[in-house]
Order: sequence, then structure tokens, then C-alpha cells
Amino acid sequence: LVFSCGTVENFSEINDEDLNQTKYEKIDKLSLNSSINFNNELNKNKFTINNYKKSYKNNSPLKIYILDNEIYAFNSNFELLKFDLNNGDLIEAILVDINDTSPLLIPTNFIQYKDKFIIGFKSGLIILVDRNGKIIWLNKTNKILNTNIRLYEDTLIAIYEDSIKSINLNNGLTNWTEVYKDMPIYQAKGGAMVDFANLIYFILPNNKIGSIDMLFGEKHSSNFDDLDIQSSINNTNDKLHLFESYLFYLDEGEYLYTFDILSDEFILYKNKILSSNNSSVFVNNALIIKNDNFINAINIMNGNIFWKIEIHKSFKKANILDAKILNNKLNLFFDNGIIVEILNDSILNIKDLNVKNINQIYFQKNILFTSHLNGKTTIF
Repeated sequence: LVFSCGTVENFSEINDEDLNQTKYEKIDKLSLNSSINFNNELNKNKFTINNYKKSYKNNSPLKIYILDNEIYAFNSNFELLKFDLNNGDLIEAILVDINDTSPLLIPTNFIQYKDKFIIGFKSGLIILVDRNGKIIWLNKTNKILNTNIRLYEDTLIAIYEDSIKSINLNNGLTNWTEVYKDMPIYQAKGGAMVDFANLIYFILPNNKIGSIDMLFGEKHSSNFDDLDIQSSINNTNDKLHLFESYLFYLDEGEYLYTFDILSDEFILYKNKILSSNNSSVFVNNALIIKNDNFINAINIMNGNIFWKIEIHKSFKKANILDAKILNNKLNLFFDNGIIVEILNDSILNIKDLNVKNINQIYFQKNILFTSHLNGKTTIF
């Protein structure tokens, strides 16, 4: 999601004391303009498609894509699916002929690249196919691929259990691989990456962190490498976030690190925050945390609380999946289909999508998609 530049407002009210704060302690402003035209009549023309054919269980949800008035998806039976965007009717199912018998041949990534699609599998296999399901190239690594693939110009960046790899999108050849050995890996889950200019910052499923200079295809040394993170066999609660020229890392959902990329120094280091034992999400210069009683907005520049709002019964037992700035307001999306619209420290509106068990929310071409645990996707 790309936010446009334009008019900005304060995330919370600024008092006289705030005006005297230092560069890193100031209350930063949040861009409130969005390229998304959010539809208030969300339930008017919605429909649901069966894009995965079975329950996701512990597998990563796969996105679907709109291309020339058709919806494209990839399912657990290795079929490239085409649906009618107007009503969700299945147009065609094309079997992608993958000559691989690995028990880990489970799709974990489905990404549109121009008019083609990149498909990643838990077994470490990555393929590029055209709209007719023809395999253009494949790249195989005998390591588990559970983390989202990232596209950077004409390269693909993939994170495996203990390594990061660059693949040429034109031919599928490996540009480079960096391996970061650590303790034995019991669960190759978690991992994240963000990019700033020519730098890719990442955390691997084995808890190793670092950065790569994409111009030279080699390790980039910085003070970010000195993070003293909490060891875990499953770092799925760890999050990386980028805002302006600042990199933020949430370790174990409990410790916040704020790193100034340009000055190569930490502003916050292992800053203990409110427990996010329920759910949390970054949005611009804030970390939104939901616990049993409140939603808290944390200023990730200094660790202070912007505001907190008492939990409403409609989302008391739900988890935050995502946060977007829409129509000059903060919108929180929950896994039970509730959308909470917030301005400053007040709830303005609560909407219900009338769908449940959501595991992913995303937008394309001003259309809202909700992926569900049963392998289906609802289009609004």
C-alpha cells in the first residue's frame, strides 16, 4: 500500500512541552492522505471465491490478483484459477505441471509480477508462470520457505530458515546467497524484511538479523547488526517496520528498537512496551497494541503513549490484523470482520464486514480483500 504525500495532521494533540522536545522525542506527524477510495457500502456487492480449495491451517494465506477484469489465484492442488471479477464465477482452472514430489510442496507465496505470477513453495522451490500456467523458470533451494517474498526492481528477495537469496526475475538465476548460521532451527517460521533506498534490512526465522546492499549484492555493516534480540524457536511475533528514514523492530511483541538509518544510531534500544499478548500492528509512526482492556497507540519515536481507547464488546475477543489511514482517519481491521474508525483518541465509527475467521486483509485497485482460514477470499 502506497500512501501519497500531502496534508498532514498530528497523530495526537501537541502541548507546549512537546514543542521543546529533541529531534528524536518530538511528536512526529502522520500522512493522512491515501490513494484508496474507501467504499462505505462494503456489503453491497461482495462475493466469496474458493481460491485455495482447502483450509490454510498453519500455512501462509495466498493473495489473489486482478488482471484485465479477471481474478487470478493459485490453489493447494497446484491450479492457476481465473475468476470473473464481476460475480466471482470460475472461468478456468489450469494445472501447473510441477515435477516435484516433495512432501513440503505447499504454496506459501503467490505474487503478481507484471502480467505473470511468482509462486513460492515451502520446499524452497520458486517458479514464474504466465497467465496460461506455463512455467517460464524455476529456482530451487533445499531450505524451507515460509516468509513472504519481496520484489526489488528486477530482483526477487527470498528469506529461508537461515539465509537470504536474490534471484534474477528475468531468468530465475541466483544472483547471490548469504547464509547466517545460528542455533538449530526447530520451526522455520517468522522472518521479515523492509527496504530503504538500496538497502534491505531483515530478520531470519533463526533470529539472525542484518542488511544487504542491493547495489553491490553484499552484506551492509551497520549498528543495526548489534541488536541483542530475544532468542526464540518461533519469532512470528517479531515485526520490522519502516517510517521515513527510521527502522523499527518489535522483538517478541515486547521490546521496541528504533534505529536512525541515516545517522546509524539507535534512538530506542530494547525499550519495554505494553504487553502485546493479544495483537499489535505498526502504522506510520505508531505501534497499535490491543490488550484485554484497551487499544493503545505508542509513539515509536520515543516509546510514549499517544492515546488509549477502551475496548468495545464488538472486538474484545478479536485480534488486530492491519491498520490503514483512510479518509483522514485511522482504520483498524480485526479478524472478526470489525473495522474501527478512529480520529485522535476517539472511536468515530464501527463497521462490520459480516465475515469471520480472517487471516489477511489487503487492498488492490481500491478493492478490499479478506482471506479466511477456510481457504476462501471475500471481495468487497
